Amino acid sequence: MTQKIYIGPTIPGVVTNGTIFKDKLPKHVEEKAAENKNIARLIIPVSDVVEAKKRLNVEGSVEHTAYKNIAG
Repeated sequence: MTQKIYIGPTIPGVVTNGTIFKDKLPKHVEEKAAENKNIARLIIPVSDVVEAKKRLNVEGSVEHTAYKNIAG
């Protein structure tokens, strides 16, 4: 069982920052992540959260760019 966490900005009606998923993503989150790769890039294994959150503040990183694209 791999737990994943969403580290992006809250998207009303879709996913909230810090949501942890066990086993698999809910269908509506999976669909939105398939439509918007930025969402998918910010759903990461819980084991990677410390390093990924550091990269959120590194301009040009995948995580930083994805977060900015979602936040607008």
